[in-house]
Amino acid sequence: ARRRQLAEAFGVSRPEQRPSMFAASAADAFTRDVMATARSHPAEVVAMELLLETLVATVEGAKRRVSLDPMPKKLRAVAHALAKVYGAASCSYGNEPQRHVDLFRTDTTGFPSIRLSDAILAEQQQRGAGGGG
Repeated sequence: ARRRQLAEAFGVSRPEQRPSMFAASAADAFTRDVMATARSHPAEVVAMELLLETLVATVEGAKRRVSLDPMPKKLRAVAHALAKVYGAASCSYGNEPQRHVDLFRTDTTGFPSIRLSDAILAEQQQRGAGGGG
């Protein structure tokens, strides 16, 4: 919702296809393994970011914990990395194959200046423009 509001304010159409201006350096905030997993699971990354944004926007007294669906170890690593940049706490629970991540709103939870989905989009655009690969 926040991204959509900003896009409208600045006259940007289809903001989901346009990375933030900070996205080019955003990859530095994530490990190579997280970036590689995120590249191969973009829909899951966007879904986790939306869930974290909902947690950030939660009003006082509302839910402070959300559980993600069970997922493989590499996607759980992505969830933990995303939680870190959003200032949320995260913890894995359960046994394989039902192991899942819970995200917790903290006093420092907020919107990040970087998003993993933006970093991937910027990387793809850079490669498409002949910026490496």
